[in-house]
This record gives sequence, structure tokens and C-alpha cells, in this order.
Amino acid sequence: MSESRVFVPYETIDYVATINKALQRVFEARASIRGTDYAFSFERYLRAVEALITILLPRLRPRDAARLLEEARKRRAVKILDELVSQVIDALDRNRLLIRGEVYEEERL
Repeated sequence: MSESRVFVPYETIDYVATINKALQRVFEARASIRGTDYAFSFERYLRAVEALITILLPRLRPRDAARLLEEARKRRAVKILDELVSQVIDALDRNRLLIRGEVYEEERL
């Protein structure tokens, strides 16, 4: 008698929600960049973009992501990170992995 085993996960991970949560962290970090605390804010933004790139499937990552991240790190260039995030958003949009919706004030609901 052969036993057949079935794996039953205790929980599942919603990849789309995970990606969108990482994108939200990227947006929050980008919005917090200020002149007075630029170094700290830039590092936070860099780390958020790195985390986003890390969780993406290889086919969704920009081809030159590693090089762009390194260049942004060396030059402390927000524009490079912005371009990288833009490429990621375009790839996610092409693959229909962005959560779309609208934000309403509570009174309108």
C-alpha cells in the first residue's frame, strides 16, 4: 500500500498584496525625503526600493536593477531610484499586478 501525501499550507501569501505593500513603503519613503535629513531619508528610500526589487520575480525585475541600485547608492541619486521604481511599476502594470482603486473620504462612503 502506498501512501499519498498532500501538503496543506497553514496560510497563504497573496503576492499581489505583498508587492503593493512594498510599493506603498517605497512611496512613503520617497515622500519623506527632505533637505535637512537627506542622508537618512535617502537610505530609507534606497532600502525600500531594494526590498521591492528583492521580492519581485526575476521576470518582473528591470534588467539593470543591480547596476542602477549600486549607482544610486554611490551617487546618492534619488532620480536613479525614481527611474528604477518607474520601470518596476511599468512591469507590474503590464502584468496586471497593481491593485487599482480610489481613495474616498469616510463621509462619501
